[in-house]
Amino acid sequence: MRPQNLDEMLHEAHERVALLTNNLPRQFNIAALGASKIPFKVLSCRESFMWRGEELSRSSVTSFRDGYDLSGILLTRGFMETCACMNYLHQLVMSNQVIPVSDDLDEKVMRLLLGHKNREDLPEAHNILNLIDMVGKEHKEIKGKFRDLYNKLSEYAHPNWIGSSEMYSSIDKSKWLINFGKSIRAPETHRERGLLALNLSLALFEISYNEMADYLPSFIEACNKSLK
Repeated sequence: MRPQNLDEMLHEAHERVALLTNNLPRQFNIAALGASKIPFKVLSCRESFMWRGEELSRSSVTSFRDGYDLSGILLTRGFMETCACMNYLHQLVMSNQVIPVSDDLDEKVMRLLLGHKNREDLPEAHNILNLIDMVGKEHKEIKGKFRDLYNKLSEYAHPNWIGSSEMYSSIDKSKWLINFGKSIRAPETHRERGLLALNLSLALFEISYNEMADYLPSFIEACNKSLK
């Protein structure tokens, strides 16, 4: 398969985001889930991640399209974290198909649903880097690629060289001038890096979200029977 050019990569991202936009969940029936509260919490996480992921990825595509590469990269990094959370939720559902469900299942889900880093009255949020690494373990065909892309995008998230001076300044040694501008140096490199991460994350996000639906009926049953 030949490598994609930037226009093709942006088009692919646009098409994938459109699928999310057209399938945003609006509600679900809490009473239909049974007595266990865990399925309610799982579905609340799943659909909230869907809304968050759609907004971040859609805004990222718009930024790349309009030439705001740094904004697109930072939005993509946020989407990668959301993808990692969806992947982890998917793993929790898949691994709790039999009775009894794991003793710490509710705690793990609560950390996704209400996790916080700075409030003692709320569960401690999961370490996002641990969840990022779990993506590579779940999808062995990409190995460390997801974490590697995340690390590269993290350099842009801080005012380090690559996300500041490297993107917005260029020295003209022959004239002893420094010029400034939007993605003034190697804009294709920045955009390609961001779109690679975005398209990979969109593909993995779809897999986690859609496959979870196949396992939810038996998961809900296992949660309710575990109460007894």
